[in-house]
Amino acid sequence: MKRRTLLSAGVATTISISGCVERIPLIGTSPVDLVEDFYSNAFSGDREGANNLIHEYSITGELSEEDINDFQELNYQLASAELIGRSDEDTLEITDIVAPGEDEDDEGEQNPDGLEDEELDFDAVERVAQVETELEFEFSGDELESTNIISIIDSGDGWMIWDY
Repeated sequence: MKRRTLLSAGVATTISISGCVERIPLIGTSPVDLVEDFYSNAFSGDREGANNLIHEYSITGELSEEDINDFQELNYQLASAELIGRSDEDTLEITDIVAPGEDEDDEGEQNPDGLEDEELDFDAVERVAQVETELEFEFSGDELESTNIISIIDSGDGWMIWDY
């Protein structure tokens, strides 16, 4: 009887954890793995899965339904993802990605790429990274490529997309 109870509890725990793992970025995930997961979700139509990997104060915001439709319509694919810098490896500075105080232009208006200082505790950003991606897609019958730099930050909860 005790074995059956323990087994049932173990199965229930495993099932409940496995449902959450897909929605919660893992602290041990590498920046490249995060970017690959982000694009895998986005290109397969899993908007929620992709948006769960974007930092809540991301300067580019969440993917819209239109973004997801464009990815699928143009048959986007991730050809490669390569780490090009990390602050904890001294190849990148945190201020290269997030720069407090540069969120307003001369007229005091919000820049599209800026944040208000109270939105993100910049001192809480523990590390940053950049991943260069090569995307392939089809447009008007032509196969095209696009190279992008994805910025990623860790503010204590694991790696999250900051700018894509």
